[in-house]
Amino acid sequence: DYFWNIPILSFSRRRYTSSNRGYQFSKKHWHNKGMLLNGKNFGEGNYHAQLGHRTIIYGVDQGMRGLCVGEKRRMTMHPDWGYGTRWTDNIPPNSVLVFDVHLLKVERPGDGVESLDEKFEQNGGVTAENKLVLKDLYKKDPELCKMSSGQDDLIYWNYKGKLLDGHVFDQGKFHAKLGHGQVITGVDKAMLGLCVGEKRRMFIHPDWAYGARGVPGKIVPNSILIFDVELLSIEKPDGRRDEIDKHQEFLKKADPDHEKLKIEVTYTVDGDKCDKHTRKGDTF
Repeated sequence: DYFWNIPILSFSRRRYTSSNRGYQFSKKHWHNKGMLLNGKNFGEGNYHAQLGHRTIIYGVDQGMRGLCVGEKRRMTMHPDWGYGTRWTDNIPPNSVLVFDVHLLKVERPGDGVESLDEKFEQNGGVTAENKLVLKDLYKKDPELCKMSSGQDDLIYWNYKGKLLDGHVFDQGKFHAKLGHGQVITGVDKAMLGLCVGEKRRMFIHPDWAYGARGVPGKIVPNSILIFDVELLSIEKPDGRRDEIDKHQEFLKKADPDHEKLKIEVTYTVDGDKCDKHTRKGDTF
């Protein structure tokens, strides 16, 4: 049979940065999906156990070691380290077992607790249950808001995307129709309810961003993303439209980040021909 040719335990993992790895005698909480080699699911749910205390099968006890909170791993184990020759619910004798696990929390004697939710709370306030946190940076007077963005609207906006360490991975302008999967889920939801000219900061959980795949060269796997956005225009399905009024917005905005003066050079003199540059105190 196939399983006699595999090692006792093999595993692959997806990484998530952390310093608190699972060692012997630590109590671990994880999400688990168990399958047979044919893909049949024999159990899924959240579990906890203390490693090294023989409260779980030996293959899982060994396979859960060396994980960081947030990491995911697939374990394939020989029946000798699974359930062996005995029958269990939905698992025939001598079955090779496959487990997909996601470590959620580690409790270690004398070293405290580290959980995935706590990690995300420290990183923008998002959690596995609360995948999107919004902070309005500039709100328009409701009387000046002709319409707000909603489902099926075509919108156009400025954006700057950052990682938690402040690194800017992208910025520019973008347009999309809301609710049509044209942007990542977090942005699709966060752009709802904005008036033209309003600014918003969004913190997005990896599940609603680029998840475990990341973006090669730009976004590492399982990254929380921060986007600062400014809505420039809305076009409703019935053709109604609103767009930013550059003159009024320039005069009206009072947020400290708004530039009060914009200078564009339309003609310049060769430096050798310029004797003096204007400065404070000059009359002209």
